[in-house]
Amino acid sequence: MVSERDMKYVMCMAAAGLLTAPAFGQGPVSIGAAADTTLFESPTGALGSGAGATLFAGSLLNGDVRRGLVRFDVGAVVPSGATITGAFLRLNTSRAASATELVGLHRVPRAWGEGASASPGSGGGGGPAQPGDAPWIHSVFPGVLWPNPGGDFQAAASAE
Repeated sequence: MVSERDMKYVMCMAAAGLLTAPAFGQGPVSIGAAADTTLFESPTGALGSGAGATLFAGSLLNGDVRRGLVRFDVGAVVPSGATITGAFLRLNTSRAASATELVGLHRVPRAWGEGASASPGSGGGGGPAQPGDAPWIHSVFPGVLWPNPGGDFQAAASAE
């Protein structure tokens, strides 16, 4: 477990929301996260937090990386044929290494899971991966591996 003083990452509440503005005069629509989890870099690659209340993103002072994953089911909220003219993501930061921390948003083209694992304590160290989780080496634990440890994501950030 990583101590609080060694943590250099941004911790975000899992209640992330994507706001979109579809056509046909419907106005803004709020879309809550359908799934969220954190990838915890570790020697075994088997730490998760699919059921955890928080997300972590960034790196620790020891160099270990944390990547928060959030999935939205836009099709369940936005009507077929609608045109999305804009969107924004709202994350509530509850702890950061400095007053200003940028978090890059990267598209993840591969399906990933959200299992029942939970991090003990403050949550920054992860807990043992459970079936269905997405830990560092698996997109879906225990059987489906990421092509690259740490997840399969587009290198260029869509936004910061």
